Amino acid sequence: MQTKYKNQVPANTSQMLLLRSPHPLSVRTKNTGFPAYLKLSTEWRGVESIACRWRIDDEWWRAQAISRMYYRCIINGGIQLTVFQDLVTGSWYKQRA
Repeated sequence: MQTKYKNQVPANTSQMLLLRSPHPLSVRTKNTGFPAYLKLSTEWRGVESIACRWRIDDEWWRAQAISRMYYRCIINGGIQLTVFQDLVTGSWYKQRA
């Protein structure tokens, strides 16, 4: 199949990659449910502040709906990290940049 542009590749859904795939994360929360400590590698890092938070509820029509609470955390050293809790399973994840 010829493509219109030099670097254009025909779509092939069997070879699709997920971008920004989340990674499981161990989290200790405050009484409010907000993240207080994140386990990065083998070390627990304290959350200094939450820069923002937002909720996503999507694909409610599917058997496994998406319901997540996201937090942009500032951890020790001023590093920003986005994490979310899957509100269906209760599991926590680190969102890759």
